Amino acid sequence: MIFTPVSIEVYKRECEKKIENDGRIRIPTRELLSPSQRANMLCLPDDLSDQLLPRYCTLSNEELALI
Repeated sequence: MIFTPVSIEVYKRECEKKIENDGRIRIPTRELLSPSQRANMLCLPDDLSDQLLPRYCTLSNEELALI
């Protein structure tokens, strides 16, 4: 890639937009799921019984060992 004076100035301006007021650099994130997909993935099913809730919402000993 060849950098020209114009491309360098554009790059500098874009970098300045990423610096927060406290000096931290804001790194853009990439959204893999849409908001509706994320909500569907994270919500509990309405028909989940009291017996099945602990089964799906509790970590096993093997899962805890990985953490």
